[in-house]
This record gives sequence, structure tokens and C-alpha cells, in this order.
Amino acid sequence: MAVRSSRSQRVCSIKQYEKGYYRRLIDTETEDVEKESTLILTSDDVYEVERLIEQRMIKGKVYYLVLWKNYSKEEATWEPESEITEAAVRLYHEPQPPIRAILDAVSSFSLVLQNNLKAGLLRRRSMSLEFPRYVFNFLFNNKGNHTSNRPGCLYQRCDFSAEYFCNGHFEYYNKFGEGCFVSFPIYMYSFVKFSQKKYNSSGECLNSCTFTETLYIKLVKRH
Repeated sequence: MAVRSSRSQRVCSIKQYEKGYYRRLIDTETEDVEKESTLILTSDDVYEVERLIEQRMIKGKVYYLVLWKNYSKEEATWEPESEITEAAVRLYHEPQPPIRAILDAVSSFSLVLQNNLKAGLLRRRSMSLEFPRYVFNFLFNNKGNHTSNRPGCLYQRCDFSAEYFCNGHFEYYNKFGEGCFVSFPIYMYSFVKFSQKKYNSSGECLNSCTFTETLYIKLVKRH
């Protein structure tokens, strides 16, 4: 869970405290206190984190893009690390996605790859799909070989866990025995794609700024 502070309050930082309490450091310019104040935040003051999407440095501080539980992606916000619990940050770096999220992502991966293999003669070697980053990090953390001048990695067949990926994911044959299969390694890059707000001629906003968790795949070679 993480805390969203009211804009009317001048909060210096928020730290996780023992037994679910939070310590709020009140700006002494607005509160006549000499030491740190502590209080138990009510349910109206606490928002539950569904998961952290992305990490970036803003003015020398670590921020996370927070997807709030029961809120849409358009309402995700960038929050400083100091306002997010250690548990949420740990799950960002060591994700533990539910099995349904893993199976859905692997199914989408298989569908896109199979469609590409069916069109083998078209030589369409690159593709992209929506793929949750926390699932990707769970499946491929500390796997693959980094490439020069590109942000992604090259992955061998052994990098795809046999628990979730079978050989059928990487080959396609029709009823006549004709088809093709993936020749490893393949290049993959997981990233967050942000959409920009669009306005009409009257200056009205036509859409909300949102994001898409994207997996880019490129077949280095294919048979």
C-alpha cells in the first residue's frame, strides 16, 4: 500500500512505520511542532497499490509509476519512492504475478508468434504485443544476453521456462506438413509506451494520457 497526501498539506515525506502505521513529517512552516508528528491514517487517506509499472529518475530522486487498485490506467500517477512501502518496491524488482496473469500473457505471446509463423513466406520478422512487464520480469529476470546499442536482450530456447512454454509455441505446420519454426536466439525488449493527449480545434482534450506495457520481438533468423 502507498499513501497519497492531500495537496492542501505540505508533506515533506512519508515513511512506513511498524504495524501498518505511517509516519508523516509535517512541514514546520504550517505546523507548530518541533519534532516529527505521527498519526494513523484513515482509510480515506490510504490508497492500495495494484502494482508498480515503471521506474525513473526525476530531479535526482527515484519515482515509480503507480497503478492504483480499482482505478484505471489513466489515473496512474508518478510517486516518489519515499511514499511507497518497501513491500511494493520489492514486488516491482522481484514480481510474483498470479498464475492467471502468466498464462494469459503466454497465450497472447503464442498467438502473435503463431500468426507470424503462418505468414512465414512474408518474411515479417518483427512483432509487438501487450505484455505485462511484471510477468515479463518474472519469466525472464537474469536471463538473456545483452546486445550492444540496443536496450533488449537475445534469448535462447533454454531461457523460456518449460513450465509455461512448450515446443509448440515456436513452430507451425499445416495439415500438409508444411510450415516453419523459430531459430534461436530471438531478440525481445519490454517497455512502457505512453500515449499523448490529443486536442480538437476548440482546445478540448479528446483522450487521457495513458500507457501500454509492450513487448517487442524480433526473429533474428527463421526456418
